[in-house]
Amino acid sequence: MIQKANPQSSKIMVLDEVDDGISHELPPFPPKSESMIVSYNYQLTKADQVTLSLNDRAFTYGDGLFETIMFRDGKIRFFKDHMRRLKEGMKALGVEGAGGIKKSIIKHQLKRLLKKNKVDGDARFKIQVWRKNG
Repeated sequence: MIQKANPQSSKIMVLDEVDDGISHELPPFPPKSESMIVSYNYQLTKADQVTLSLNDRAFTYGDGLFETIMFRDGKIRFFKDHMRRLKEGMKALGVEGAGGIKKSIIKHQLKRLLKKNKVDGDARFKIQVWRKNG
């Protein structure tokens, strides 16, 4: 289990199908009969079981950031660049906890999501970060 770096920040990672305007041969994801598994504050759970408050800063103020990471040909593409931008964005917005994000832990979590969602081909991860309610 991964502990939050600071109680002032929340993190969510979502595995999503690719929709970037480039032609990809991907099956529909997730299968209609299953709920996608996501990592919310580093806890794996079904996407339809995650609830967010209407007072959440991401929705109320648009106060957050995201990074979209491609998984293609068995590799997480440009991972170091994504992590650097994520940390820099958190610092720029004053979201605490940027220093506590560990690349090795995030990479491990992304690989767990691939496995739990039974993804064999290309995929896209969307990492979203925002402050807690308030």
